[in-house]
Amino acid sequence: MDVFWCLLLALLLLHQATCTSDGAELTGAVGRSVTFHLKNLGRKATAWSFHNDVIVTVKFGNPPEATFFDDNYKPRLAFPKNGSALTISQLRMDDAGTYTAKTSGVKATFTLHVYRELTMPTVTCVAQNCSAGGCIYTLHCTTLGSGSGNISYNWSTGGLSWQEGPTVLVEESPLDKPLIPLTCTAQNPVSSRNITVISPSALCAGTYSSRQAGIMAALVIGAGVLLAVVIFVIYCKSKGWRIFHLPTAEAMNTVSCWKTSCQPTKKELGAQP
Repeated sequence: MDVFWCLLLALLLLHQATCTSDGAELTGAVGRSVTFHLKNLGRKATAWSFHNDVIVTVKFGNPPEATFFDDNYKPRLAFPKNGSALTISQLRMDDAGTYTAKTSGVKATFTLHVYRELTMPTVTCVAQNCSAGGCIYTLHCTTLGSGSGNISYNWSTGGLSWQEGPTVLVEESPLDKPLIPLTCTAQNPVSSRNITVISPSALCAGTYSSRQAGIMAALVIGAGVLLAVVIFVIYCKSKGWRIFHLPTAEAMNTVSCWKTSCQPTKKELGAQP
């Protein structure tokens, strides 16, 4: 029983000696800033670490006193609220990670996620299928760039959400009213960008239907074969090669000799000088 109470007392003293707050997660954008706020800090010096490496210690005051252990952070760190918070400006992708603030009796952990802001999305016409009854267009929305995290796409029309995802099918009939402009919105954790398509038919004006695409593919292949033949003929002429036809009898004799490795006859030998 005494051992139990001793262990319990040791755990209580350890908890009192170091109180760790639940890790907070923050999100920042490349080129912008983020601030870590500390609570119940008191007026004691705080050591800030990144991946367990101390980068700076800050003594509470107006102004606060900072001692840097990594000068690479010096131009980008600030200590608002008399040193009870830490601000990192001009965020970079490699700033993402775990930050820890320690004082005597207090430990706080922060996890920072850094993403790039999205570029303006683009909408392309993937395919169109037209008939007497109208046209069906396949539109695809995308935005380029690495380090953007998870990107979601939403199509809306008239201010109302219409469909989720980067690809949408649009049907247009001659009997229907003109289509309301479509807006594609791309969003990631730090930014949102959108683009509006006024007329799918105008966007798809230079896009072939599936049947036309097959015909064009056949024409391209045929043109490639014809070009290869022309290049071969030109190459043969440049080497001085000639293509000619043997009479049928001579051709048969040539084939026969090739198979039997025939030797010249006595008559042919006597005719030689």
